[in-house]
Amino acid sequence: MQTTELVAEIIKMMDQNRTCYTLYMYMEAKHQSELDQNRRIKDLEERIRNMSPGAEMECSSTECIRVVLIGKTGNGKSASANTILGRDEFESESSTDSLTKVCKKAVGKVDGRTVAVVDTPGLFDTTLSNKDVQQEIVKCVSLSAPGPHVFIIVLSIGRFTQEELDTLDLIETTFGPRAGMFCLVLFTRGDDLKDKSIEDYIGNSKSAKLKKLIRDCGDRVHVFNNRIGEDRTQVTELLKKINKMVSMNKGSFYTNEMFQEAEAAIKQKQEAILKEREMEIKADMEKLKVNHETDMEKMKSKLEEERLKVQEERQLRENMLREREEAIRKEHVEKEKAEKEERELEDKTRKEDEKLKKAIWDTEKEKMEKEIKTQEIKLKNLQREKEEEYKMRIEKLRKEEKDREKQLQNQERKFDKLKREQEEEIKRREKEEDERRKKEEKERQEWQRKIEEAEKGQTELQEVMRREKEEWEEQLKKERDRQQEVERLQRKRDAETLVEQEEKQRRLREQFEREREQDRIKMKGSEEQRRETEQKERERIEKDFEEKRRELTDKMTMQQEQWDRERREEQERRQKEDENRKMEEEQKIKKMQEEEKMKKEKEDKVRREQEENKLKEMRAEHEREIKEIMDKYEQEARRHAEEINNFKEKYENDFQKLLDQDKEEKEKLKQKHKKETDELKNQYGHDEKELTDKMKELEEKQKEEIENMTTVKGIAKQVVNKCTMQ
Repeated sequence: MQTTELVAEIIKMMDQNRTCYTLYMYMEAKHQSELDQNRRIKDLEERIRNMSPGAEMECSSTECIRVVLIGKTGNGKSASANTILGRDEFESESSTDSLTKVCKKAVGKVDGRTVAVVDTPGLFDTTLSNKDVQQEIVKCVSLSAPGPHVFIIVLSIGRFTQEELDTLDLIETTFGPRAGMFCLVLFTRGDDLKDKSIEDYIGNSKSAKLKKLIRDCGDRVHVFNNRIGEDRTQVTELLKKINKMVSMNKGSFYTNEMFQEAEAAIKQKQEAILKEREMEIKADMEKLKVNHETDMEKMKSKLEEERLKVQEERQLRENMLREREEAIRKEHVEKEKAEKEERELEDKTRKEDEKLKKAIWDTEKEKMEKEIKTQEIKLKNLQREKEEEYKMRIEKLRKEEKDREKQLQNQERKFDKLKREQEEEIKRREKEEDERRKKEEKERQEWQRKIEEAEKGQTELQEVMRREKEEWEEQLKKERDRQQEVERLQRKRDAETLVEQEEKQRRLREQFEREREQDRIKMKGSEEQRRETEQKERERIEKDFEEKRRELTDKMTMQQEQWDRERREEQERRQKEDENRKMEEEQKIKKMQEEEKMKKEKEDKVRREQEENKLKEMRAEHEREIKEIMDKYEQEARRHAEEINNFKEKYENDFQKLLDQDKEEKEKLKQKHKKETDELKNQYGHDEKELTDKMKELEEKQKEEIENMTTVKGIAKQVVNKCTMQ
């Protein structure tokens, strides 16, 4: 529900706007933002022009040496500044975090010369970002107005990191490539060198980047031991090197013009990057457009090929369908012709078979009676064999009993022998059972042969013989099951006897005699039971044979009637089958045509859906790629705009602070001038000429202060431009 409402709202908004947010809109908004920034800068400049002159700058004379210390957190910048000034002006102690968060300035006398030292926040600080530190360092130019004589890169003796060695690159990035002319490398912790000189230390260093840094700084190197601040010789040597550098630079220092040139170069580079990105966007858009058109052409070509292929397949299927229909019709005609000939042949053959069956029936009946008698004889022989086998088994059991009596003392060996004899008995029984099964199989094959011979005769006799054969097999199966049951009982009894024998082995001699007597009684009862069972089985077989004879006679009477009925049913069945076959063939052809039609419609529908889905996917992919590119550049532009706004806000605040500070200094100077004027009036009130001279001197001094104030305005303007550039 929510998704539907959102989509409806988006569609409504699209109808109202009739367009989307484009790159041109973004560039126009950015241009308007730049115009607003320029207007604000002009307002700030106007405010500076309206400020009353009269501020006094510290260290504005040519005798003042202006020094800016730059370096990584913990390298000893603040300690080195205190060493130069000869007093603890800046907070300094061992710490992983920078103690100097903003640029600070202090002025002192060194060897009779005025020295202004500006301490900056530590580079690569853990609490400030490099961008914040870089922005704060830019303020050192205003604090060291009209410009610093030297940028001192502070390193400490020991292992150097890549960040420390990149300090000069950071300075040149911020202040321009000419800033390297005003750089000097200062090593702290000079006591770690012990008896080694700084030149030897650098010469023995394996760091090529350190040597390059010193070379880029004009080989200007100095070392400090801030733990012995009372040793002023190291400060004197530093001033000499600075003076030498100033002389090499023809007495110049890093000026606002240099800073403005660096700013202009950075701005030009930013504009070039912006134009390059605009060109990249246009190139990407053109590339996407070309790719989209190419993909559309490929898709159209592919769809046309698939359409032709589908038409060819459809034509091929129609041809195959016509061929199959023609083949089915032809097959139907041939099948009808063959069936007609087959029916005529079957009718002729059946009539001949009926005659033969009637002639053969009597012969088969005699054979059947002879076979029954033969089966009776075989059964008697089988019974006799069973009796003999039983007698042999009884005799064997008696013999085994005698053997067991003899082997009673050696129970373990007797048990093994009994087990072995029992296994032999089982094998013998299995062998006898196999022989019996072979005999039965032979008899069954004889029956099968007779049935096959009877197949040439009458069908009714064949059916009778088949049923008699099944009944005979059923009887044999029952006899086999009965024999198996008897053997199973016998095996069970043997197993029980074996278990009992194991028990007897643990009993006394008297118990064995008692169990033997019980076995005799059991064998006697088993013999009587077997004889009774055999007698019942013999009577049952005779009864079955008699029933078979009677059934055979009845079947012979019914067979002719059944033949006539089957003949009529066969004719009706054939006629009905012909009609059903014709109907089925017609329905089959009709169904094939309908299936082919449905299949064709389904394939056309699937193909159209696939084509539509592919086109939708291509359009969606094209729109997604365009949106990704637009989002990418819009986010990047928005991020730059936010950074510019943040920088402007921060620099405006800093600039306002400078204005407030300048205002306070002007008020102090006004009060000072007023006080000096009053003193002069009191002191020289009697001499009007001397008072006039003093007033002229004050006016000249005021002009000089106005010039210094102009310098402050230039620096302030420079700061604002820097904010705009960033």
